[in-house]
Amino acid sequence: RRPPRSTLFPYTTLFRSDEELGAWFNLDEYPEWPITIVRPGLFRITLDYSLALPPDKPGSRFDVLVDRRKLPATVKGGGTLENHMTVDLGELKINQTGPMVLKIRPVSKSGYTLMNLRALTLTWREPD
Repeated sequence: RRPPRSTLFPYTTLFRSDEELGAWFNLDEYPEWPITIVRPGLFRITLDYSLALPPDKPGSRFDVLVDRRKLPATVKGGGTLENHMTVDLGELKINQTGPMVLKIRPVSKSGYTLMNLRALTLTWREPD
């Protein structure tokens, strides 16, 4: 099951699937979205997810990739799959415009699944 195609606009674009990207058991599988960067800058990345893992356990690790840029990230458990959380993963600097591919590549999982992904948001801002 692949998430919908999206285009990245200069401000905020939300990648949201009608259903969660769940049952993510295999670390060799990952979603990718074709995107178009129309203005270079810094992109803050936030994630809306759930993970049925106790909050005191180490979380699942993954990388957010846009072409050759990588943002390592970790999500923590929320106890149940019904407990959705939004986490700020950090920023990626993208200097060029044009078509690119955004991927979420798993590194390790702490529980049964990597996570249930509900939304991924990129928010543009001009570099300082």
